[in-house]
Amino acid sequence: MAGMLDDEFPMMLEREAGMRPEVPEVAVAFGFYPMINAKKTEEAGTDVYDDVEHIKVAIPGDRNNILLQPSSPTYRKRFPNAYQSFKDRTVTGGEGSGKPLTHWPMVTRAMAMTLMAAHVRTVEMLAGLSDDHLQKFPGNIQELRDKARAYLDEAKTGAALSKAVIERQQQDATISALQAQINQLQQRELARQQQEAEAQSGAKGVNARNADKGKAA
Repeated sequence: MAGMLDDEFPMMLEREAGMRPEVPEVAVAFGFYPMINAKKTEEAGTDVYDDVEHIKVAIPGDRNNILLQPSSPTYRKRFPNAYQSFKDRTVTGGEGSGKPLTHWPMVTRAMAMTLMAAHVRTVEMLAGLSDDHLQKFPGNIQELRDKARAYLDEAKTGAALSKAVIERQQQDATISALQAQINQLQQRELARQQQEAEAQSGAKGVNARNADKGKAA
């Protein structure tokens, strides 16, 4: 049954709440798994299943040591981040966050399959492996972990730069819009002043002509 849950349960690394920092994190996920409903099955005369919330806990690098059982409030408190991730997926319909190893060119297909079989499915999970976890993997796993960490650091830096550029562009656009409004107000004020000047000039002309007519009379 555990093998069937890899895709439905996007796992993440999390240290159990309350444990000391030196305790390694485990791969954990919450998700729905179908379980037969005995009462409904008896009533219907055919197998009827219900989706039941489960928790899956595994030690990265140890494919045989897996906990899989129905969830409970205790498990939700022990792994609050994984449970929140599960709730977010339930609400948004997403499949969990992270870059799949199969989409990362720095890892070979064979190594990706090896890592996935050991409950490490994303670049983020690979970067989060502790030194204790690394001992359970073959080959150049430490080098790959370091590359994963560097990759994520560069991605964060790039994202920060992109955000700064976008914010600067937004600021420039706001300044341009304000300057355009100021220019419009200035043009309107100049037009108003010109109209007043022309009106005053016209009034003076009329008064002058009236005065001339008065003298002539």
